[in-house]
Amino acid sequence: MAATHDPNVANDNDNASANLWHKKFSWPMRLFLFCFVADMVVRSLLSLTNCDNTWAWEYDLPKHPLALPTPAELDEIAAQEKSHPIFAQAERLWQSVASVGPFLSPIPSAETAAKLKTPVDAGKYAITWTVTRLGFIGRLVGVDQDWPMFSPNVTMTDTLGRLRLVYADGSSEIHRHAADPEDLTCYCHWFEEKPLQVALKIHRDEEVRLGYCNWLVKNRPANDVGSPLVRIDLFTVSYAYPSPADDAPAFLKAQTGPPRAQQGPTFWVYDVATRTGKYVE
Repeated sequence: MAATHDPNVANDNDNASANLWHKKFSWPMRLFLFCFVADMVVRSLLSLTNCDNTWAWEYDLPKHPLALPTPAELDEIAAQEKSHPIFAQAERLWQSVASVGPFLSPIPSAETAAKLKTPVDAGKYAITWTVTRLGFIGRLVGVDQDWPMFSPNVTMTDTLGRLRLVYADGSSEIHRHAADPEDLTCYCHWFEEKPLQVALKIHRDEEVRLGYCNWLVKNRPANDVGSPLVRIDLFTVSYAYPSPADDAPAFLKAQTGPPRAQQGPTFWVYDVATRTGKYVE
């Protein structure tokens, strides 16, 4: 005998489907998605102003709090404060932790407030503060983003950062990173994606160049005769790409160096003693 089914009575499968269809995100997930999408939209739009590389410098607005000390720096502090090394190291760590509060505060510092003279200045400050603070939080939680733009044409030239390492004895040496090969016609970049991502931003991102200089201090603390590193100068070099009608190898070889006309002046200096950098006026 065939089983009958009352259409007015929902069976268990119907109830399960209905419950699944109407299931919603939990409130913590809703909050996370709202913040995540808002961050993508706001930062993508505000970053079009390039405020984190121009207005931040114009208004003396730091883009990150005081960095945590490196192991080498902690060892140096312990060597200097032999009576209470642990307390001296803890104090230095606390300086970095304590700098987060003022960094996240929207209230401008005295130096920045002195430069906010018009409503336009205040608007630029607000945009720059929003972009840099969202960027810091994004990097902190691992959801940072970048939005390279390639329109309206292919790249004709490229500008890179190059560093000059200056030592206490007055000598200096040029440091070329992975994206700046000595021979433009013979090089390879296998398994160097992350170093290249850093190297390509040295000349236009202060946070990247600070990190790169810290890395150089750790890996090249002195020259071959033992003189300590005291300063790192940053300048730019430019290269032009050959057109389809050019002899590409000859065109690129002519830019080996590159010529002095394609090298810019020093525009940023890193002080090894203080682990800070500043723009050259």
